[in-house]
Amino acid sequence: MTVEDQTLTCLDFVIGGPNFTPPPLDSLVSTVINELNEYFLGQRQNFTFSFKATGSSFQEVVWQDLVTIAYGETITYNQIATRIGRPKATRAVGRAVNQNPLSIVIPCHRVIGTSGHLTGYRGGLDKKAYLLDLEKYYKAQ
Repeated sequence: MTVEDQTLTCLDFVIGGPNFTPPPLDSLVSTVINELNEYFLGQRQNFTFSFKATGSSFQEVVWQDLVTIAYGETITYNQIATRIGRPKATRAVGRAVNQNPLSIVIPCHRVIGTSGHLTGYRGGLDKKAYLLDLEKYYKAQ
């Protein structure tokens, strides 16, 4: 987790490593932790804290589109490419989705292959399947 100027800028599944320094536990970090806990308990579908993903202009357009994918729904890389007005940029969309610095918050796990199968997920396909199953379960409640 990385916080800059009271804005979440990075959230990933990878924790630790030789240079890992946890962020100070301030009100934003506490809010992020609480809202993620609520998400995993099926009590939250959207996040209220400030977040910003910084990348190329293309990446940022893709990430902004990802935020519009409804909880418990999925979309294909090709559909995203079409929605952002770049229908031939499916592979570039895939690369942008893979570089998403805010896992779960920017719901890249909701993007699937055209065949309907789960494809690439930086956190691992097991985590992608878990998140989709979690959302499907709570959405049905």
